[in-house]
Amino acid sequence: MNSKKDDQRYATALRKEMENPAFWRIYALLLLKERKERRDCLIKELEAAEEDVQSAGRMVSQVTLGEPHTEYGFE
Repeated sequence: MNSKKDDQRYATALRKEMENPAFWRIYALLLLKERKERRDCLIKELEAAEEDVQSAGRMVSQVTLGEPHTEYGFE
C-alpha cells in the first residue's frame, strides 16, 4: 500500500514540477548534453574506423607493391 501512495505523491510532485518553465529548460539542456556526448562518441568511432581503413590500405599497398610484410603472414 505504501508504494502506491509513494507513486501517487511522486506523480503529483512531477506534475507540479512540469508546470514550471525552468523544468523544461533543464530537461532540454540535459537532452542536448546527451546528444552531444552521443555525437562525440560516434565521431571517435568514425575516426577509429578511418584509421583502420587507412592502415588496411597501407597493408594492401605493401602487398601489391611486392614489399614483404611477414608480420601479417604476407611474403
